[in-house]
Formats: sequence, structure tokens, C-alpha cells
Amino acid sequence: MAVHNHQPVGNFEEVLEKAYQESYLPFIEVLQSHPQIKVSLHYSGVLYDWLEKTHPDLLERVAKMVVLGQIEPLTGAYYEPILPFIPDSDKIGQIESFSLRLQERFGRRPRGMWLAERVWEPDLPKPLAQAGIDYTFIDDIHFKAAGLREEELLGYYLTEEEGYLLKLFPISRKLRYLIPFAPKVQEVIDYLRSLATPSGERLIVLGDDGEKFGLWPETYEWVYQNGWLNDFFTALEENRDWIRMWSSEEWMRENESLGRVYLPTSAYQEMAEWALPAKSIPLYEELITRFKNGGELEWFEGFLRGGFHRNFLVKYPEANLMHKRMLRVSEKIARLSDEHGGLLMDEAKRLLYQAQCNCAYWHGIFGGLYLPHLRRAVYNRLIEAELITDELSHTKAHWLDKEIADFDRDGNPEILIDSPVINLYLAPHRGGSLFELDCRKRGLNLLDVLTRREEGYHREIPSLKEEETQLETKSIHERIKTKEENLEECLIFDRYHRASLIDHFLPPQTTLREFSQLEYEELGDFISEPYAHTMNREGNSFSVVLVRTGKVKIQGVDLPLLLKKRLKLVEGEALVEIGYELLNLSSMPIEALFGFEFNLSPQIRGGEGPGESKDIDLLKMEDKESGLRVYFRLEQPGSLWQFPIFTVSQSEKGFERILQANNLFFHWHISFRPNELWKTNLTIEIANAYSF
Repeated sequence: MAVHNHQPVGNFEEVLEKAYQESYLPFIEVLQSHPQIKVSLHYSGVLYDWLEKTHPDLLERVAKMVVLGQIEPLTGAYYEPILPFIPDSDKIGQIESFSLRLQERFGRRPRGMWLAERVWEPDLPKPLAQAGIDYTFIDDIHFKAAGLREEELLGYYLTEEEGYLLKLFPISRKLRYLIPFAPKVQEVIDYLRSLATPSGERLIVLGDDGEKFGLWPETYEWVYQNGWLNDFFTALEENRDWIRMWSSEEWMRENESLGRVYLPTSAYQEMAEWALPAKSIPLYEELITRFKNGGELEWFEGFLRGGFHRNFLVKYPEANLMHKRMLRVSEKIARLSDEHGGLLMDEAKRLLYQAQCNCAYWHGIFGGLYLPHLRRAVYNRLIEAELITDELSHTKAHWLDKEIADFDRDGNPEILIDSPVINLYLAPHRGGSLFELDCRKRGLNLLDVLTRREEGYHREIPSLKEEETQLETKSIHERIKTKEENLEECLIFDRYHRASLIDHFLPPQTTLREFSQLEYEELGDFISEPYAHTMNREGNSFSVVLVRTGKVKIQGVDLPLLLKKRLKLVEGEALVEIGYELLNLSSMPIEALFGFEFNLSPQIRGGEGPGESKDIDLLKMEDKESGLRVYFRLEQPGSLWQFPIFTVSQSEKGFERILQANNLFFHWHISFRPNELWKTNLTIEIANAYSF
């Protein structure tokens, strides 16, 4: 029995305390009252550090149970990254640093580890073995995808990469769904009885999240108040004449492996489904249902594979941007590690490792990427880690670095500008948009937002009733979901990536409601099309000029228009000066609403709130959590539409509406003749960028 406990980097203190009171503490209390029950126990480094700080007595109890042989501690990558997502050096560094922590606490270095999200790729045995790992646990579906049958998974296997060996224990999906959700404990015992042999040479493994024992919806009452877990442990003890609890290391000492196996890339079955494009999920579910209804799923499920976990980085461009930001910081740290050691580099690595926590990089039944506070935590650690490396790399107090590189690995170059005060990243090929603006001393990305996109589960929402209930406790993968009132109204899916400095031309009669509901006509072709760019350094300042000759549709005719936007940064200043020029290249007049759109992180709010403001030349926005203030100053007073961007996503509690961005659309009613030039300027000032 392997139990994995984890909380994301950046999660709320009250959530961790609730998890402790309703899951982590009562589980150990029940386990301690049944000394014959053995568990391989994993706390992620995130959770371990929190427990050590707030509830060290729990770790002391665990340590005593380790000495008694009841608990076998498992290590893992310290901050629970999906290992294939991070460089090998970081894999090894995370595992070794956490193994050392556990060795200090428990007096022994763990040989087994928990693999985050049980995501497997065939090259993992090498870095794991190099980090001192002897064995791990992964889902039975991985083995079935390699052609093995259910009855062949009652033990452990060997695998290797370049001769580096690793032992693999298959996790039973059947047990994951039975424990602790079987209506009667006897149902689990009967299933175990069906597998038993007189010789007792079979091993079946339960490996799953510890939060299912009390923290998942409705499980606290079921598992503890109704006594399911205590009854289950009692039943195991009462049947000890034919059921024996083993630690992993005990089993390996007394039993040989079932052989060698090479497994394909895989994750647990539900995650493989979530990684699919939204439009493919109903097809996959229909396929699974057909085999299930035909009684053939057990035979063929290993070959009915879903998507590939790395495609979360395709499905969610925001996850990809964080991921590539993480790789960039990791590369900087790796380059500097030989030249600069000591506490500063150790701190940079720690921050990088924290930013590699998997939760914000994907989305499934839990909120994940959809939770703004998790994304915020990732960016915070990345920005702070990179600031350490950049300060070590520069001797001057004030500097500006520029780089043109394919940052997001889409085949097109981005413009990356760094200073000690701010980072500014532009995508010329995507509407000349601004996709990251960091206040470095605050560790804050002002443009950390999420685009509204269709999810496979959105089709379920119209058919649900508010606050539906059920009579029995089920796995979160099987529960009937609940929903807030009027969620259907929030099912709006964006036509373009929600970045900033997005240039719009709209019909003059367009309203705020039409714009916010995506019920308007876009007259221009500037939103997502490429802009040419040039860069210039002038003394202590640096400028980027983005230019596009596009078209504006007026009365059904495409009219040529040149749009130029110039961004200027000055060394040592938390200031961005932005100038716009529009030139009518046609022989006809152009009349339209022209404006540029900003999408600010959901924690940044201000102005008069949602609605329309006219003749505005100054807007103050503030991040309440950090105290950061941002001022938008317009040289030419204009109108402002301001509205929230909400997504609808699923979580373990059901469907929920989440604020993902605050949209600002500064605009003007322009009417200019052939060859006429229209100009305006905007200044963005971060007022207290240097304060902590």
C-alpha cells in the first residue's frame, strides 16, 4: 500500500490546514492503531516542509512508525515536478535534495520514490538510478499498453535505460476505485480473495493520493466518521492467515522480479484523457463506453490509449509559456553554477525547483492551470530565481539586455527585454502582442492570464441541475458534478490568445457588451497577424518598433492602413513608453473605433471597476496582495471599457467560475482622410517597483 500526499506550491494556508485536519492527521492516527498494517508513505517536499514548520509532531509520529517497520518512507522529486518536463540535472538535483532531507529525519536514505502523476517515459530509469532510486510505482495501464495482462501484474518488473536498472511496481486501478469507495469493505476483501493462491506468491499494490482519505468531497465523513478506513484495516488484520502486508523492500528481498519490461510513454488513464484536445475527448469517451458496455474493456483497455501528457503544453499555450520560462531560468542557473557557488545559487536553485511543481502546468479534475494563485506562485519563483542569476551576471547597477529567440518553441522569434526592474516579452508574429511584463523586485508577472477555451466537459453543464447530490461516496472521477447558477452565460471562448497590446478596429456603433461577449465584428487584420520589427539602442534607452501594413474593412472594402507601435524602455526605470501611429494608405476615409487591449492578472484591479469610462487620461490599478501600483497615462484622452474575464472549469468539487483576467480596452473614435496620420501615446508606470 503506497500513499502519496501533496499540496501545490502557492496553495492557501487554510487549504493545507484543512488537509492536515481532515486527511493527513486522521490517517496516521488510524494507521497507528493498526500496527500490522504497513504503508509506503510519501509526502512531497512542499508538504513535508509545511508539516515540519506547522505540525512537526506528525513527522515525529511517522518517524517512530518508520523505526517500528510500519511505514516505509518514499522519496521523490522535492517539489513534485512531472519529471519528463524538466532537465535531467534538475530531476537528479530535486530527488537527491529531498532524499537527503528524509535521511536526516528518518536515519535512512529511501530507495523508493513516488513518481509525480505517475507520468512515465522510457528514458527515466537512467536519471532515477543516478539519483539513487531503486524502485517506483506506476499504473497498471502502463503495463497493459505493453501487452501484459491483469494476471501478469501481481509482482514487480525490471526495466532499464542504457543499462541503468529500475524496479517497477504496477498499481492496481481496480483497487484505486474500490478503496475507499466500495460501499462495503467486504467487497475489497472478496476481490483480494479472488486473486489469492495457496502459495501466496502474488502481490497487489494500491498506490494513490492520500487526500482521498478525508479531503476529497464527502470522504471525511465516509472514511473516518463512518469508520470505513478503520473497518478496512481491521478486515485485513482479521484475514491475515491469507493476506499479508508487505513493504516494497521486504517483497523484493524475498521475491524475484516477474521479468524485464519496456513500457511506452504513458500516464494514468484519466490524465491521458485530459491531455486530448477538447473536441477529441467525446470520441475517446464514446470508444471507452462502447467497450465497457460490450463487456470487453478489461481485455482491450491497454490499447485504448488517450493523449500524450506533453500535449498539455499544446492544449494550453499559457502552460507552455511558463514551461519555456522555466527552461530558460534552468539554463541560466546551469551556466552560472560552475562560476558562482554559495548561498545565492542555492537559493536560485530552490526557487527554480519550486517553480517546477507540476500542478500549474496542466488541468484535469483538479483546478491546476485554471487556478490563478498557482500560476502566480510559479511566476514568482521563476522571476526571483532569474533575478539572482542576472544580478550575478552583471556588474553595473542599471542595464538592459535584449534577445531575439524562439522563446515558446513555435518556430517564430520573440523579443525578450530584461532589466533589473522589469522584463518585457513581445510576440511580433502574433499581432505584435505583449505576453509578459514582470515587476522583477516583486516577482510578479502583470500579464499572467488565461484564455477562455472550450473544454471537453463543458458539454455536460447545460444538463446539470444546481447542487445535485448523491447517496454514496464515489471517486472524484465518478462523482456527479455540481454547478453554480448561470454558468452557461460564462461559456464564451476566445478567438485569440488573451495577451496585451492587441490592436482592434471595430464598427463605430460597437458597444461594451458586444465587445466583452465577443459579439462584435473585427474590421482589421491586426490581432493575430505578423508585425515587422526593428530595435534601436539610444544611450541608456532601448526601443522596439513594430510595424504592420494591414487592412481595415470599411463598407465591405478592404482599405490599406499602416500601424506602427513603438515601445521604449530606459535603464533603471519601471516605465514603458508606447507610441501609436496610424496612417491611412487608401484613397478613401476610414472611420472606426480603434483601440488596444490589455489583459491584466486577475489580482490587479482598479479604476471604476467594470463598465465604461469616457475622456480618461489616467488609470490606476493595484495588486492588493503585493501592494504594487500600475498607472496607465494617455496623452490623448480616450474611452475605456473594463470588464472581467471568467472561465468555467471543473474541480474536485464540481464546475466553478474563476476570474482569469481584468480586461482594459482603451479606444478612440477615429475618422481620418486618405494619407492622414493619427497618433497617440501611452505610458505604463509601475510606481513602487523597488519596494518589497
